[in-house]
This record gives sequence, C-alpha cells and structure tokens, in this order.
Amino acid sequence: MLAFTKLNKILIISIKSLLFSTALTPLVITWSVIFPYIFGKVVFFRSIIEIALILFLVYLLTLIYADRKQVYTDKAIRINSLKSVLIRVFKNPLFIFTILFILSLIISAIFAVNPYRAFWGTIDRGEGLFGMLHYFAFLVMALFIFEKKDWLNFFKVYLVVGLILIFYAFLQYPFKIYDFPFALKFIDSRPGSFVGNPSFLAVHLIFLMMFAAIVFLNNRLQPNCHKLPLNYNLITKLLSKFWRYFPLLIIILSVITIFLTGTRGAILGLGSGFIFLLFYFALKRKGWLRRLSVCLLVFLIIFSGVFWLTRQRPVWQKIPGFNRLAQTAFLNINDPSTQTRVITWRLSWNAFKEKPIFGWGPDNYLVAYEKHYEPDYAFYGETWLDRAHNKIFDLLVMQGVFGLLAYIGIFISAFYLLLKKNIAGKLFIIVGLIAYFVQNLVLFDQLNSDIVFFVLLGFLISKTLTDTDSELINTDNYPYKSAKISINQRFVFIIFVIVASGFLGYSVYAFNYVPFVQAKAFQKSFGSGNPDFIMKKLKEAMYPYNFAQYNIRGSGIDALYLDPFFYSQNFMRAPQYKIVSDLLIEGMDEVARREPFDIRNMIREAEVLNGVTKNRPFKDENEAIPL
Repeated sequence: MLAFTKLNKILIISIKSLLFSTALTPLVITWSVIFPYIFGKVVFFRSIIEIALILFLVYLLTLIYADRKQVYTDKAIRINSLKSVLIRVFKNPLFIFTILFILSLIISAIFAVNPYRAFWGTIDRGEGLFGMLHYFAFLVMALFIFEKKDWLNFFKVYLVVGLILIFYAFLQYPFKIYDFPFALKFIDSRPGSFVGNPSFLAVHLIFLMMFAAIVFLNNRLQPNCHKLPLNYNLITKLLSKFWRYFPLLIIILSVITIFLTGTRGAILGLGSGFIFLLFYFALKRKGWLRRLSVCLLVFLIIFSGVFWLTRQRPVWQKIPGFNRLAQTAFLNINDPSTQTRVITWRLSWNAFKEKPIFGWGPDNYLVAYEKHYEPDYAFYGETWLDRAHNKIFDLLVMQGVFGLLAYIGIFISAFYLLLKKNIAGKLFIIVGLIAYFVQNLVLFDQLNSDIVFFVLLGFLISKTLTDTDSELINTDNYPYKSAKISINQRFVFIIFVIVASGFLGYSVYAFNYVPFVQAKAFQKSFGSGNPDFIMKKLKEAMYPYNFAQYNIRGSGIDALYLDPFFYSQNFMRAPQYKIVSDLLIEGMDEVARREPFDIRNMIREAEVLNGVTKNRPFKDENEAIPL
C-alpha cells in the first residue's frame, strides 16, 4: 500500500507541474513556423494538457485500487472521495453552465456545415471543439488536483509571466527598443509583446489584474511563524510583503499598458468595470469612500462629455488610448474600423436567422460570412472575417441560441456565486468579468483569453466548493465508507485508461508534433533558390494531410502568388520551377476538394493559375502552347 501512496504523490506532483507550466504559454513564440505568435502556443498548451491527462487517468486508476482510508488521510495527497467531489461539482451552477457550453459546442460541431473544421479549428485561432476540450480538461484536472495554495501559486506564476509581457510591451512602445535580448520582431505603434496582437494583449492583462487582486487579498503571513527558525521566518516575511505589493504594481502597470495598446474595447471594458465599482461604493459604503466615489462619478460624467465634444482636438491624439477613442465614429461612414464591424454585425444577424438553434458550427463563421456577404464591405477595402468581432454574434452564428444561453449562464452563475460566497477579492473579480464581457462586444476570444477564462472558472468553482463543504475537506470529519467497485468495473476502467492514454499519446505526436514539423518545413522551403530543396521541404510540409494543411497550403499559395521571388518573370518562366508551382496548385486543389465551403481556397487556386499562365505563356522561348 505504501507503493500506491508513493505513486500517488509522484503523479500529483507531476500533474501539478504540467498544469503550472501552462502559465508560460503567453511567452511561447516560434519564429520558424507560420503564425509565430499563435501556433507555438497552441502546440505547447495542447501537448502539456494531453500529457497531463495521461497521468491524470493513471492517477484515477490508482485511487480505485488504493486503500481508501490510508490514502485519503495522507496530508500530501489529501482529497475527498471521487464520488463526493463529482456530486458536489455537478451541483455547482457555474460548472453546470460550463458543461452546457461544452455540450453546445459538441452539438454545433456535429451539425456544422463543415464538421471537419468545426472539430479541429484553425491553427491561427487555437479553438474548434478539439481546442476547447483542452481548456475544459485543464479546468477538470485543476479541480481535482489543485489545493487552495496551488491556485494562489499558479496565479503568482501568471503575474511573473505578466511582468515579462508588460516589460516587452514597454520596450516596443513607448521606448521603441527592438534590439534588446529576446526582443520581438513586432514593430508597430501599438505594442503586442509576446502575444503579438495589441488587442489580445489587453484582454490578457484584464485577467492578469483579476489574478493580481486575488493574490493581493489572499496574501497573509504564514501562521505560527514564530515557531520557525529565525532566518526562515525572515524570508517568509519578505516573500509575504513582496506578494502583498507586487500584485499592486502589476495592476498599475497593466492599466497603463492597456492604454498603450490603444485597444478601445479593453479601455471601454475597464471604464465599465470602474463605473460599476464606483456605483457599488456609493451605494454600499459609508463615509469618505462613498463621498469619493460620488465625486469620481461626477468627474467621469463631466470628463466624458468634454472628451466627446472636443475629441477632434489634436491634444487627444497625443494621449495613448484616448487617441483611438477619439477616432471612433459609430455614425461616420469614414471610420472603416467601426463601420466594418457594424456591417459584420448586421451580416451576423442575418446568418443567425438562417440557423438559429445550434448555429453554423464552431470555426464556421467564415462559411456564414461568405454566404451572407454584403457589397458594402468593398467601400472599406477587401475584408475576410472569420469572427464577428463581437462575442455575442460569434456565439449566435456558430453555436446558435443554445450556445449563447449557456455562455450567458456562465456569467450569471459566476456573479451569483461571487455575491453569495465569501471569496477574497470577489468584488474585483466581478469588475474584471464586467470589463472582459464589455470588451468582447467588439472583439472575440482566442487561445490566450480562452486559457485564462477557464482558469478563472476553475478557481471560482473550487472556491465555492470548498467554502460550501469545508467540513468535508478535513478527512477526519469525513465519514469513512468502503468503496464498492466490482472486478468487472475495474477491468472496464483499466481498458478505458489504456485506450484513452493510447489516443492521447498518439494525439501528442499526430496532432501536435507532426503539424508543427510541417509548419517548420514550410517556412524553410522559401528560404532557398534551389528548386530541389524547395520541393523536398514543401513535400514535408504538405503531407500527410491534417487540419493544419488548410493554413499551411493556403500560406504557400499566398507566397507563390504574392511573393516577388515566386512571382518574378524569371522564376515563373524557368522550367525547373514549374514543379514547385504545380505541387502547390495540386495541394490547394486537395484542400478545396476536402473543404469546399471556404471560397477563398478556390480564389487562391484561380489566382495562382492565372499568374502561372501569364508568366509562362510558352513551353520554352521558341514554342507556343497550342490552343
């Protein structure tokens, strides 16, 4: 039985370590592949989760065979009975709506116009049903494995990672430093740091502020410090003070960085959350805090009016954040950013009315977009949108009413539990969720925001569970009952673990490693003028066919058609390079056959065929191609 206890300790430590490592995802950049700010993060996070799931299944298997009373009274691996945890989790309204949301994804994927894309998603978004199941898997494993201190330590890792993101954002803007060690190639007036997109960075920082508030308000000096050695006591006190003030620094820097990104949705979200906070203090608090809140509310009203009336003044263009807010003109047809969104929302409503219950399917927005395309887009330039830039319309189009109601239910149940339970920092979590919801009215979710959103959901579910049933956490008060598991049930579970572990191991290789290697080969293929080398790398990049080929082959066609090297007369007319263009055209033709729902595949193929024909009108210099 000691062997089971030791194995459980090893498994728990291993699973926790893997889950903790997911906090490093925002820092992952792979310049050697397409979508360097995203694809590397996708492969890293999914691989970690799949390996952790294998260990988690083995851990559950050991629980079935271990002596229950001995295992559960061990402080290192203390955990309630699996049955008790499951019952209490499934009674939690936040978890129920999360399950309903995942269920809506599954149903929508089954009935999707393009089920293949609905399941796998794209490598530049990291979603699809396959991707979303990874975020949910993190939530489930964390609920069973994390203790209270683990959540806080996990958030602390996120804060350190957040400081690195903020540091590099400041290097990019306002300091314009791009030659710092590990500096980024993202050169823009708006910083994206390791996230690569200013808007996505701003969303991540909203969650970072929530994590910082949780750490700040939960941080306390270790109890019974006077019983510890003097030097240990000093270190503990220093660390405790550090984690008391470091989160405040992160909150301040995050707010500044959000304004530096100029992300209007995030700024409006912060403003909405701040106004809610002031109203709460004005209504619920007394004394100087109420007076200060009322004064700030009056000031905000006056300031907003002055800003709106003077938004055309040059002074606002000199203030980060306000410069882009001043350019927003909902009713001005000359504001392409806003007007494109307005057209998209109108299109989305029309697409929703065609499939209102379960929608068009995850990552099928582009299919609906192409069918309901409006000519007004042409006034603002060529536009291809795979998201509505509004979370509500995204859900209506891709998951229908079922998905939207489940998503709204997540927020309502989260607010309900936060108001009902005594959770440190709950007021600031509510403010953060309001900010996140508001900013998503003009944006959409992706890998970075999906991860932290499910992390926060897992934390809230775990807190409400332990606060509700705190007496069950102490196993001395937990009534001992012998486990009744038949031999047949154990055998079935063993078979399930073996099969599931085999699939997960295969997934790490086939659905993460192989696409990543293919993407690297694709990038290398265009770095040489040697046609034999190009052909070799392209074949490595294009076969075997998998979900990443939609992006890889599409990028190959774009490079062939748009890149001056490939589009030059000498290149296209040279006979030895014909095999390269033929290979890419053949590959794009296969994508179009497998996924005929995206008209861009056919447009790409038609354009490159047109380009090849124009630049190679003869078999050689003296022989014309017969008509």
